[in-house]
Amino acid sequence: MSRCPRTTRERAQVVQRGLEAIDDVLGAAVLDPNEGPRAEWTIEATITGDRLPAAAVQILADQDCGVISTTLRAPDVTQAVIAA
Repeated sequence: MSRCPRTTRERAQVVQRGLEAIDDVLGAAVLDPNEGPRAEWTIEATITGDRLPAAAVQILADQDCGVISTTLRAPDVTQAVIAA
């Protein structure tokens, strides 16, 4: 079982809410390290376009988070995996 510091979970939730407030973000989900595919808190975000909007990058920077990967899911939809 992975450790789940409360502050990391809360930071992931702040990032999720911030991303969901951006028009180009179709949705975002926080994944628990004990239930998700990674042994760390992560956020999966689905966005329109082929890159993260500048507002999303600023939210990640403000919360000291980084992008793990991006995957093109459709011609104009990208999924980003973000480390909290």
